[in-house]
Amino acid sequence: MWREWRATRQRSVLYFFIVLLLTWFWFNPYQLTALHPFVLMAYYWNRNRRMRNAMLVLVLVPFFIQLWFMARAM
Repeated sequence: MWREWRATRQRSVLYFFIVLLLTWFWFNPYQLTALHPFVLMAYYWNRNRRMRNAMLVLVLVPFFIQLWFMARAM
């Protein structure tokens, strides 16, 4: 049962990344990664506090910095 669950989970993560890549440019004309709905959902559903903090630092904080620079340049 554990092996089946692990395989299913890995497959769903693979599908997640495939759809993420396919919809990348549709949602991100300026390559604003953190705006992608799947990134936001992954952050919201992530119960592991360390991984959630890592996502916050690596994805969401640079997004707001990038947004700040874009707004300043306008």
